[in-house]
Amino acid sequence: MDRATTDDDDRPCCWICLDSGPHAESGSPLRRECSCRGLSGYAHSDCLARYARRKSSIAGTADLAAFGRPWDVCPNCSQSYRNEVAMDLSSAFIAYVDEGEHKKNGMARLAARRLRLVAFGTYLMSTSRSGTPSKYLDDAKEAALAVIAIIDEMRAGEGTRLSQSVQILETDAYSVLGMAHLQQGTGDGAAEAVTYFTKCRDTCERIGHRLGTTVAESNMALSLAKSGRGSVVNTSDNLSKYDTMYQHCLAISSESSPNSISVGIRLADALMKEHHVCRANRFMRRVLEVSRRVHGADHDLTKRAAADYARYMKRYVVTVVDQGRQYHFEALRYTEAGRECVVRGPIVQPRDEDSEQTYIIPTGQLVFGVGIPVVVTGLRYSTSLNGKIGDLRSWVEEAGCFMVHFEDEKFAPRPVRQEYLKIVFEVPELEEATDSTA
Repeated sequence: MDRATTDDDDRPCCWICLDSGPHAESGSPLRRECSCRGLSGYAHSDCLARYARRKSSIAGTADLAAFGRPWDVCPNCSQSYRNEVAMDLSSAFIAYVDEGEHKKNGMARLAARRLRLVAFGTYLMSTSRSGTPSKYLDDAKEAALAVIAIIDEMRAGEGTRLSQSVQILETDAYSVLGMAHLQQGTGDGAAEAVTYFTKCRDTCERIGHRLGTTVAESNMALSLAKSGRGSVVNTSDNLSKYDTMYQHCLAISSESSPNSISVGIRLADALMKEHHVCRANRFMRRVLEVSRRVHGADHDLTKRAAADYARYMKRYVVTVVDQGRQYHFEALRYTEAGRECVVRGPIVQPRDEDSEQTYIIPTGQLVFGVGIPVVVTGLRYSTSLNGKIGDLRSWVEEAGCFMVHFEDEKFAPRPVRQEYLKIVFEVPELEEATDSTA
């Protein structure tokens, strides 16, 4: 299953039918939503469905994992399909099961609908920070309700006892329903989301699914806040949730799995919101390196990780001029042994970097912002802090200085005046942190 190309050029073509254009019958486009590189992995959804039908027919339903794998995993890169390709294949999988000899096999029907639920759940999770409703919200709700309906049928059957995995799938369905309603962006949608996340939590508690309980409670708090019935979301609790989820991903797979990378991206975002900037920068750099190495630069997760990492690397400062007017800039680097700083701006929202200019400003005229990583330098007392890197997590008004939280846990957070701080533009690896200044 090596890459396939047309005879006359190097354009990508379907590795199944070898056509480089739309599908001859359905007109479906040539797409790639996996981790293949270069020109490999491109295919029409119709061709992938035909391939999967043949493989599932050979595998049979005795082993449901083998039965469903052709619809879920690319045979070239051994990674799961994502986005529209995953949605198309899951729909074709349902049609294959419902229309053929397996239509009375409840577990086969559930396996097909589980794949569709996963496809939409993954997509909703990846788009939840966009701020605009996904175009697949209704499809996601339909997929979740279909899973719940089949599980209800199984539960109603005489003598049927649901397995742990089936009950966990039920909690996933409630979670997807909650996410879909929450992403509507309305108060009513958020209120409805609370209902489904509550059902998810209650089921998780009943079956002893502790991770699911933690995630559901966090989602309930977010939905309550969005609906106007709860307080502002606690970013510290959010950080704890994603840290727990990430450790779970590592326990059941690896740091290179799509789930680990997706949750890792969210964990880095939670770290940034709590102003753990050094850890977020270093962690996101690792996530990006792994995603680029395993899934390639064109993979949607790699692109998300790269965009977030670039955002986390920005260091924002303020200058105060006559009459107290403030101008916001992005600090780029120091010059003249740190006495001056190269900045870009002034920044006006919505930001247009092409319209900004570059200036050199004396360091003493800049005011740092909370959330900047810094290194201590020039202290004549407490000299043991010189060279130590940390985050600016708060401003101590009565002392007129920042509270610095050091990476070296031997040192407690300390208030330090800005004149003894320098911006760290690239956070070094931990083993280098004590020797690097910026």
